[in-house]
Amino acid sequence: MQNTSLRILKVPQKKPENVSFEQGAGVGVTYLTGYDALFAGTTKKNRPAIGKESKVLIIGASGGTGIAGVQLAKHGAQSKLVVGVCSGRNEDRVRALGADAILDYGAVDFGPKSTREGLLDEVLKELSKNRIKDLEDFNGFDLIYDTVSSAEDHNYRPAAHKMLAPDGHYVCINSASKMLLVRGIMARMMPSLSGLFLPSNEDWFLPTLTGKKWDIISRWMAEGKLDVQIAQVVDFHGLDGQSTGEDGAVCLNQAVDCQLSRRAFGKVIISNISPKM
Repeated sequence: MQNTSLRILKVPQKKPENVSFEQGAGVGVTYLTGYDALFAGTTKKNRPAIGKESKVLIIGASGGTGIAGVQLAKHGAQSKLVVGVCSGRNEDRVRALGADAILDYGAVDFGPKSTREGLLDEVLKELSKNRIKDLEDFNGFDLIYDTVSSAEDHNYRPAAHKMLAPDGHYVCINSASKMLLVRGIMARMMPSLSGLFLPSNEDWFLPTLTGKKWDIISRWMAEGKLDVQIAQVVDFHGLDGQSTGEDGAVCLNQAVDCQLSRRAFGKVIISNISPKM
């Protein structure tokens, strides 16, 4: 006889009091995606989660998803080393959120001609400059979380593989290669055969929502370990919240432009979306 009983899910924690509603709106996609990427809630269940001894590289560390990744790695997992790849102009802001060092994509060659030796030397140079000790034997990252690579942006995948530790993993949320996306989707549909579709040291995934994950993220936010950065808050109804029509459309277009620029530091939030009475 088929079991028709309902499965009762644990209700996740509410928004912490120290988090604004605008910040709360920016949590969902970015922090849940980062959590699955870093703590291995992904297609490849045999991939180890990061921990206190982990060395992590976050590509796109000044974007919404990258910012979440930096904080989750440093303040959530308390990883030994967290390095971010971003523009030099955002270095201080990303370091303030937890990154131990920054690789400026405008100064470091991440192109196809880059070499493993050259890239690791750049990392060691940054570690030395920031007086980070106990990493003189650095031989690559345990996990590289790529939030940038896509058909519209730079492809970091080749360079990332050159920066991995021998048993490290490359985890991406997009790809410049349509074939990799197809293989990732196939691996997602058939997890038991994921090894046939994705290289052993790669993981592409879609985040999954559970109450347990929300509880952990909510607790870390309440403890001040996670701080949602907001690039822009746009009122759905216009500049003053009262206007309609063209004024509101202009604001929404500005929000879209900010998001598509891929230069926003943090999340773009649309507020006051309730219908006007």
